[in-house]
Amino acid sequence: MNHVAVNVQSNGGYWQAQWRDDLGCKHRRSLGAKAKFSLRQARVMAKRLEAELNANGRQARGEVAPALGEFLDRYFAQRADLAASTRKLHEHTAHMLRQHFGKDLGIDRITKTAANDWRVLVGAGAFSPRDNISENTVRKHCRNAHTIFELARAEDVISSNPFKLPRRQTTARDVEWFYVSVDLTERLIAGCECPKRRAMLALWRYAGLRQGEAFQVNWSHIDWEASLLTIYAKKTGRRRQIPLTPRLAEKILTGVYSEAQLGGDIVLTGISSNAKNLRRWFDGLCERVGATPWPEWCQVMRRSRATDWATEGIDIHSAAKWMGHSIAVMQPYYLQVPLETIERVTRPERPQNRPQSDARRNADRRKSLSRLNDRGGIRTHNQRLKRPMLCR
Repeated sequence: MNHVAVNVQSNGGYWQAQWRDDLGCKHRRSLGAKAKFSLRQARVMAKRLEAELNANGRQARGEVAPALGEFLDRYFAQRADLAASTRKLHEHTAHMLRQHFGKDLGIDRITKTAANDWRVLVGAGAFSPRDNISENTVRKHCRNAHTIFELARAEDVISSNPFKLPRRQTTARDVEWFYVSVDLTERLIAGCECPKRRAMLALWRYAGLRQGEAFQVNWSHIDWEASLLTIYAKKTGRRRQIPLTPRLAEKILTGVYSEAQLGGDIVLTGISSNAKNLRRWFDGLCERVGATPWPEWCQVMRRSRATDWATEGIDIHSAAKWMGHSIAVMQPYYLQVPLETIERVTRPERPQNRPQSDARRNADRRKSLSRLNDRGGIRTHNQRLKRPMLCR
């Protein structure tokens, strides 16, 4: 777009700004009454308008920005590339935008001040049944809103993104999550009647897979000779390989591998991957084995696997590679000191391994020397002086 020049013209008792767009069409806008603004003030307002028009070509052409509801519908129609879970999160954010601004408001009318007010209301729980929303959740919705409005900025519908707000420090997540021990995992696996569900728990706990990754494991992804499990992460779009431990291989082979010819190539074929159904099934499983269900149950199993690798002496670079994220993410969110490690450190040592005190050590030494002296093996200094000299 060519540079737009804005001139100030007199229109009776008012000052008027005039400019032409790329097609040569003339546009006018009133700057205010002459009784209220001088010519110098009108020229200053014209310069500001000129800068705004050059930054926003759509406004310079006299086009009206779409309403918020219309723009959000067009956004979701264009974003067919979004995953189902990501699309659901964006739709939640869009619902809160409609609630606050209304669907008929033009998106060019949303300023940074209005966006910041919306952010405060999201944190206060104005659009949620909960009274208070965590800072990390608020940041997530602001990030989604920024992504949505970035499409409008890229198409020159708005000159700047109103949701490009100053960054705030994130709050640390609670690291006191429940550690799922191997004994508890074996109890849960033993309580499953279906062999595929036993393999599902093993993939979550002993391979550290994400909840959806376990349902994408194919028999061709398992290299039995090299003991490697290849995962194609849908979340990151990258491939990673995980060691296939004997315990994990046993759980997959037992009763599952024999059914592979009947069920297809997917290991967990026939098992519902719906999160609500899985949670309902898991709560019933915990009740049968006498365990207490814990929050974020699948994610906690994944964290427990990362903690096990760390306590087993695996270097953090390899463990992070197997988990599918960076070291910076693994250290604060995936590692915890399990109870077994604390018990191993605080367990009382055996009496024979306790370090002896100096007095006890000296007493034992004197006793040993006394026994040797009785046998004639060691003579004291006085005994050596009393030893008779041999005559030649």
